[in-house]
Amino acid sequence: MCEQRTLASVVYATSRIVDATKNATKTRDPEMRQTRKGKSWYFGMTCHIGTDPHGLVHTRTTTDAAQSDSSQRPALVHGMGDTLPADKAYYKESDRATYVELGGQYEVNERRERTPERDARNRERSRVRAVGEHPFLVVKVLWGFAKARDRGLYKNTGRALAAFALANLYRVRYRLMTPGT
Repeated sequence: MCEQRTLASVVYATSRIVDATKNATKTRDPEMRQTRKGKSWYFGMTCHIGTDPHGLVHTRTTTDAAQSDSSQRPALVHGMGDTLPADKAYYKESDRATYVELGGQYEVNERRERTPERDARNRERSRVRAVGEHPFLVVKVLWGFAKARDRGLYKNTGRALAAFALANLYRVRYRLMTPGT
């Protein structure tokens, strides 16, 4: 993390948009790649989002599935605030030291050996971080964007942009309604 960057109050989340495999010629999309998570293999793309503390998406990037989650973190950091909640994929000791030096709270779940104290701390941090996963519920379950339907990252990125914009509107729909209608 750059020392010049302002501290951010952002929640990171990523999700794989999979199965960009076949077309009329039964070939794979050359822009998509595969990766392994645990013992399962995924082929397709990944959406990385940054949300505000209320779960509204302010930044979104897409990459092929083989890119690491932490490689997109600099593009997702912006805004005001002093806390940085994220999941274990984003933990980096040098970033933690820099963030604390700037006066921020580095609330990224730790990956080290498990202890009851660390598990309790990670559980508490996960309650805050879970807000960043809510837009994926809307996009994947309600809008049906769990599979990449177009060839190429460009078209799928445009579709993801529209899906997350609609997810923001869906999440604030009650605040946008005028009283008495």
